[in-house]
Amino acid sequence: MKRYRIERLLASGGMADLYLARDGAGQEVAIKRVKEHLQDEADLLEMFLREAEIAARLRHPNIVEVCEVGEEDGLPYIVMPRLFGRDLRSASGLGPREACLVGAGVARGLAYAHGLRDEADQPYGIVHRDVSPTNIFVTRGGEVRLLDFGIAKTNRFATATGLIRGKAGYMAPEQLSGLAVDARTDLFALGVVLWELLASRPLWRAATETGVARAVMEESAPPIEQLCPAAAGDLARLVARLVAKFPAARPTSVDRVADTLEELAKRHGSVDPGAELAHALFTHHSHHSHRG
Repeated sequence: MKRYRIERLLASGGMADLYLARDGAGQEVAIKRVKEHLQDEADLLEMFLREAEIAARLRHPNIVEVCEVGEEDGLPYIVMPRLFGRDLRSASGLGPREACLVGAGVARGLAYAHGLRDEADQPYGIVHRDVSPTNIFVTRGGEVRLLDFGIAKTNRFATATGLIRGKAGYMAPEQLSGLAVDARTDLFALGVVLWELLASRPLWRAATETGVARAVMEESAPPIEQLCPAAAGDLARLVARLVAKFPAARPTSVDRVADTLEELAKRHGSVDPGAELAHALFTHHSHHSHRG
């Protein structure tokens, strides 16, 4: 990272820190680097490098791009463009139109990642496994970007059987059970995100992660139209299918989910989707963040 000048810490996670920096031309970038005290943790370093390898191959408008992957003093890092906006952690009370626009953007990014193939036309078999409000970023221009493929599953990496990673409230039952995951696992998580955006509350109400996990396995999601009457009809039916307990009951085409959400957004009268979404998120909420 000698080519970059670190200016300040933007955010700190369990495994890595995110810094604001400038490159040699003075352009602002965001650099994600493994925490120093973890440099001897081989499994965590492998996970971080896995994210870097996957993310560096992803080039899509709804996925945050990676400019560079490197390593310095035994610490791997990822360089990304600096984005201005906010993630969805504190976003609530969005109307059906805005929720559909967010969902459509996430679905487009997921469909691209799920379908990514190598030079020999072999699928990478990517499953994000951590679609959640902290990993969905909306820029001030209203662009939806999916972040953090840090625990993504691919065909290229062995994953320990029964190893469970992710946020319990957004994990599908099969993921919590340590069973096989696929694109429908990410669709379940997207369904939970949509439900919560519309309802303005967490879907699974429990005081502990264990309690949340039990709720995911045993409880059914309340019909979203009960909490958000404006979502009644096709949107409510789609959300119910997305959060179905069994993968076979969920939609099979992520692209078709994106198409449906875009069509539903249009029905609610969106003229300029990006401007509508930016207005909803940045006019009513003064808090915002800067992410890479």
